[in-house]
Amino acid sequence: MRKADRGQAVVETALLLPFLIFLLLIVVEFGFALHAYLNVQASAREAARAAAVGTLIQPPVGTPCEGTLTIKGRAVSASTDLLTCNEVAVTYWNQVADTPVSIIGRGDQVVVRVTHTHNFITLLGDFAGAFGFGVLPNAITITACADARLERTYPPDPNGAPASVASDCGS
Repeated sequence: MRKADRGQAVVETALLLPFLIFLLLIVVEFGFALHAYLNVQASAREAARAAAVGTLIQPPVGTPCEGTLTIKGRAVSASTDLLTCNEVAVTYWNQVADTPVSIIGRGDQVVVRVTHTHNFITLLGDFAGAFGFGVLPNAITITACADARLERTYPPDPNGAPASVASDCGS
């Protein structure tokens, strides 16, 4: 080995190491984000299905949604506590505009929308900025929407609100 070649491996490793660490962080962060995405999707589906077939209620405004007896609580528990009650929205969609909740019945839709902000677990954004890879966000927003047809007639909403005439998950 010549004297000029001795430090070549060290220099090449020093040049490639930031790229390898960056790739490793991307793979790890993608795994965490994919887990959160799948969890949010499954939670929305579980809450919509439970609302359609079960006797779950919409609690009055200001009450907590802990437990699985509410639609929002069902979504939170299905997410293994990844979500909070504030990230879950439940609306009813009726074919007739301005229909009170007391006449929402079988065949109408319940729509569960979940919006979750996933904060990156690794220091991917900081690492990318330090080594000139550009600026990456520190969080991403994951949304999911699930709807289901009600299989039973629901009692009036305790909040006294009319039926939501919001669109289904298509919009």
